[in-house]
Amino acid sequence: MDGEALIRRTAVNHLPAANPQRHVRLIAPLLYDPVKAVRTEAAARLAGPPSRLLAEDQRRVFEQTLKSISPPWSIPGTRFRPFNLGNLYVASAGRSKP
Repeated sequence: MDGEALIRRTAVNHLPAANPQRHVRLIAPLLYDPVKAVRTEAAARLAGPPSRLLAEDQRRVFEQTLKSISPPWSIPGTRFRPFNLGNLYVASAGRSKP
């Protein structure tokens, strides 16, 4: 991951979620990011109630991104990934099993 992608991913991860409309307005465009880690972080942050505010095309990309998250056991060195996937599953209300 290049330095700019790391900055985008970190920004998504640290954006306060106090205002759902602002949250979606700032994060939804990153669902189209060329770097998978950025798209995945954006989808994770939009899971749950914020996903209801997505436009139809954004929701389609959001769902595709959730489905594209690979199983934790297929990625070496991802010790905490199962925990994160569990949190994502709970946040999305079991709607999309990653």
